[in-house]
Amino acid sequence: MKAPLADMPRWRVEALVGTHVCDMGLYRRALTSPTAVDDVVGCSYERLEYVGDAVLGLIIREYIYSKWGMAHPGCFLACFTAESSF
Repeated sequence: MKAPLADMPRWRVEALVGTHVCDMGLYRRALTSPTAVDDVVGCSYERLEYVGDAVLGLIIREYIYSKWGMAHPGCFLACFTAESSF
């Protein structure tokens, strides 16, 4: 199977995202659906999505803790459970 974005030149991707592209492979993975490739983990956005979800969860937890740091631990559990259900 042909790699996604294989025909798209670097300058075109840079024009779309508005910044210099150092690693076209990263953009290919970020814009490739798991259904489009045989190697789902290595060639699609699955791994990047997992990492992004973890980073977003960390940011939300840091915000909740900075906002209500002295709250009861049960409150944190309720907030984290609500955050992870999105």
